[in-house]
Amino acid sequence: MTNVERYISFLDAMNGRSPGEEDYKYERCALLIVDFRPERPILYRNSRQLKEAGIISDSFGIEYAALGFDTFAEDILRIYADRYTLENIWDMERVGRVISYERKNERI
Repeated sequence: MTNVERYISFLDAMNGRSPGEEDYKYERCALLIVDFRPERPILYRNSRQLKEAGIISDSFGIEYAALGFDTFAEDILRIYADRYTLENIWDMERVGRVISYERKNERI
């Protein structure tokens, strides 16, 4: 098992807590895996990309995208909006539009 596989496994085990159970877990974990060796850094978004780069083995079964950063803020806001009545984050449609706008304008 590579070190990256260990990190993914560890964070995946702590990810996805449900209310009232599994107090050792977090609501949502994020892991940003970046290769800074090239002139333009490579941000990995899923297990397929990590496997193609030889960072994780082909037999590694946990999907890295579940820990990815692309939907981290949206997921956290949705979890808390579902759990609590917080008026400042109630408009998830608006949050989705902001995130979509940001993705369209990425410079990747």
